[in-house]
Amino acid sequence: MKKVFAGFVAALTTLFLAFVLPVSAAQATSLTWSAPQTLPASGDPYKSFITTSPSGLATAVWSSSGDLVASRSVRGSAWSVPEKLSDNSIPQGLLSTSTGLTVVVWMDRSSGAVMVRTSTNGAPWTPAVQLRLGGSMENVALVLGGDDSLVVSWYSGLTGNRYVDTRTSADGITWTPAVTFDFGVDDINHDTFSVSSDASGVLTMCYSKLDGVGVVEAVTASPGGTWSSPTRLSTPGIDANYAKSSSGRSGWGLCSWIEQEQQGRRVMARVLRDSQWSDLMTLSVSGYNDRIIIGFSSVGSAVIAWMHNDTTIESRTSSDGSSWRPIKRTPTFDGRQTIPVSIALDSSESAVMTVEAYGDDGTDPGWAAIAPDGGAWARPVMLDPGNYGGVVVDTEGIFTTVYQHNRRGTTSLLSRTLNAPPQPTRPASLPNTGVDQPRLLGLSIFALLAFIGGAVLVTASRRRDGKNTPQAKG
Repeated sequence: MKKVFAGFVAALTTLFLAFVLPVSAAQATSLTWSAPQTLPASGDPYKSFITTSPSGLATAVWSSSGDLVASRSVRGSAWSVPEKLSDNSIPQGLLSTSTGLTVVVWMDRSSGAVMVRTSTNGAPWTPAVQLRLGGSMENVALVLGGDDSLVVSWYSGLTGNRYVDTRTSADGITWTPAVTFDFGVDDINHDTFSVSSDASGVLTMCYSKLDGVGVVEAVTASPGGTWSSPTRLSTPGIDANYAKSSSGRSGWGLCSWIEQEQQGRRVMARVLRDSQWSDLMTLSVSGYNDRIIIGFSSVGSAVIAWMHNDTTIESRTSSDGSSWRPIKRTPTFDGRQTIPVSIALDSSESAVMTVEAYGDDGTDPGWAAIAPDGGAWARPVMLDPGNYGGVVVDTEGIFTTVYQHNRRGTTSLLSRTLNAPPQPTRPASLPNTGVDQPRLLGLSIFALLAFIGGAVLVTASRRRDGKNTPQAKG
């Protein structure tokens, strides 16, 4: 009887592990990067960008021998022969919409003109549209607005007043007149000029300026409207700089920046929701903190990461901006100075972050860190020496990164893909009610077998007791 009971318990334990326990641990160990692919880049590639459409069509653009070129790949397939989009140009931004419209914006090296071209789902590129005639300019931003609209902003301030012009478009062909925000003669740090948009199309611009000490401010604009008056975000009297703005598609966004303190530099943030800024939040621990990056998932959660004390990266995550949970600090990158470059999140909140690491041995390898399902960062994987660009993810959870690879005085563009974590299958007969149906089915089977097994054990026990009970003699 003891052997029967032990076998029954072992069977139930196996079913419990198979149907009930989460699959995150298995996913975390199965994530591996593909072998590197070389993009057919001629000349000396410079300033690359990457984006991917919902169908998995990745597009990369870069400057090659001074010209703007583009290449395409479908989920790790070979990259197409580069197509020249413009002469003597530097790319400034690249993105794809939910409908497969891919948009690239660039600056003409000679005139300073801001130009844009589009392509839908791999179709030929449209003729270039000129958004700005030319002149002195220092920075350009391309972001996705409400209803998949396109937003291009540029900062000018080499002479006279400093200002930002913004134009929007539904299709990349027809653009609204420019809406100007005039900074006057304020000393603006153009490197931290940052624009984002939420799903409703409300634009947020964060920037830092010098007013005795560094000050971080923000302005907002409704779709088609003018910019609001500035709101001071940083702590009064504390030197603040390096503002970053980012917004998700679920109605909230944030601005984060660095504030100088006696013990080092701290990461600060405020969240914008319903046109109201939250109270000040301190996200970092004490020490030297720098190089903020922000990523939003398609379901509205966010991860913010930054360099901590040169050799590690700290990060926090939030589903709605009201509270920020620390993610376990990344292990050190062989003691090298680390700079977070880009971060992407899929719909299951798995995050991939690319990192540049600088060492005293003359090599500058790039690394990638993975945090499956919003959990702790796994041990970073060293990829190749080079300057790392963006990482993007498509609707199937395929991550792709493109980076400049430096070897023996030659620079080339490489790409790697990371397959999606395996997800539990959902039988077609089970409706998506928001409950994990396969796991619920497993629990039901487990309970049924436990009930049947218990009944069998009770019956066997009663029979045994009946056989062992002495019968009364007549």
